[in-house]
Amino acid sequence: MRRRSTLALLLTGLALLASVPIALALEQPAEFGEAPGETAATAPALAAEEASPRLDEAREDEAEADNAEVEETRPGPRLPTDVATRSARVEDLPPTVARPTRVVVEGLGIDAPVDQVATDDDGAMEIPEDVARAGWFRRGPAPGSEEGSSVLSAHVDSRSQGKGAFYPLRTIEEGAEVVVEAADGAEFTFEVTSLVRYGKDDLPTSELFRRDGEPQLVLITCGGAFDAATGEYDENVVAIAEPVAP
Repeated sequence: MRRRSTLALLLTGLALLASVPIALALEQPAEFGEAPGETAATAPALAAEEASPRLDEAREDEAEADNAEVEETRPGPRLPTDVATRSARVEDLPPTVARPTRVVVEGLGIDAPVDQVATDDDGAMEIPEDVARAGWFRRGPAPGSEEGSSVLSAHVDSRSQGKGAFYPLRTIEEGAEVVVEAADGAEFTFEVTSLVRYGKDDLPTSELFRRDGEPQLVLITCGGAFDAATGEYDENVVAIAEPVAP
């Protein structure tokens, strides 16, 4: 009986010793750097920043490209006016003549087609992307109307497109003649009475975008110093002209 008990104990001890390395192997990570219980097949992928250290360089390149694009587009005059919040229904607008199609200032070499524009999401007056074209604020009176302020605006220049339609506007003189052609073939002549520079946030919008009162034509473009960081000029150049009786 003692021999059988001794033999049983020996066999049990050998079985326990054999199971220890197997258990240790199961608890040990399969590879250095993997969390316990993970294998090369089940370990999560590295985050993008860890997997590709060059992403920071790529982001810097994208940022430079974005800055270049900002400088390239050179936004036109920023005109955050209360006009954008007024009703734009046709029945609420003042009577107008045919829409303008071209503006000409022969003495300065300005001769630009005119597009109809409104406001963007920020309430600023839209400007045609083609710097050779001007925009007419269609929510106000058209040039030739009996009352109110008619507003035309255009870019001063562009890095890719060159000089804009209103590039020479900053040199316009009092008494200069401005001719606006309408879609029905009519022509309206205006005489410049003033040229004023305003800071981007100092534009007297209530006067320049009014819908009543004496008729006037307002020409706006950018001016002053150019900030390469923002892609904007720091001023607006504004020429005011009054209608000339036919």
